[in-house]
Amino acid sequence: MGAYMSERNQVTDKQFLGVRQAFRLLEQFQKAVNSIVYYVRDCSVYKKEHKNKDNIYAVVWYENVTTRPTGKNRDFAVATVKIDRDKWGWSYLPCYFVEHVLGDESIDVNYCLRFSIFQVSDDGSFVSEDNEKYEGDWHFTSDFRPAEESESWLIFSVDLYAVNKEPKLWLRKSPQNETKYPDDAQYDFVNEFIINQAEIEYAKTQFARNGEVDEVFVIKKYKMTEFSGREGIDAVIKDFARLMHKASHGKNIFKF
Repeated sequence: MGAYMSERNQVTDKQFLGVRQAFRLLEQFQKAVNSIVYYVRDCSVYKKEHKNKDNIYAVVWYENVTTRPTGKNRDFAVATVKIDRDKWGWSYLPCYFVEHVLGDESIDVNYCLRFSIFQVSDDGSFVSEDNEKYEGDWHFTSDFRPAEESESWLIFSVDLYAVNKEPKLWLRKSPQNETKYPDDAQYDFVNEFIINQAEIEYAKTQFARNGEVDEVFVIKKYKMTEFSGREGIDAVIKDFARLMHKASHGKNIFKF
């Protein structure tokens, strides 16, 4: 009996050692993501007087968008966490899918910028072969696609719109989706975007009657491995800037 209990305790000790190591690894990982988010914002054209304000926050989504009922106005952003520039990562440990809101504000006299970076640390639930059977329920981790076959992503999502307009393209393929359950259209779009494991991109531009850009929406997903080091992050920013420049017919949201 004593030998059995000793062996059992050793197994338990090893398991909890793994738990402690995992928490510390996740804390380091989230601090690294926070640094990337702030760096991207620093490279943007948000007005200078806002640069050092703590106006970046993270919307933590605890529920898989594939399981969300179609009820209108249901709030699935169940928690928000303000991101200080040097904030520790512990606040994010419960998260699985997070939207980092960089800001929604005017950048000049003509346009407002809405910019988010979605953090998908593990798309195993979205791309699971059992996704349909369990409707993407995050509780069944055993039914996720294996970790070796899953990916980790950062998704850049930008809406540039005229100051006298309300944005209609944000996370939507068509502004007509505004007329019926706008929240459903947003979540459906995000879910569809994540399920596709390719580094896909989407852009849509609307023009005013005078031919000026009225609104442009651009979204692209990048593997987290692309953000390795300063050169990697800069390359991603330049790639997204190129997409935005093309879709908006010459407008820039970054300094380079």
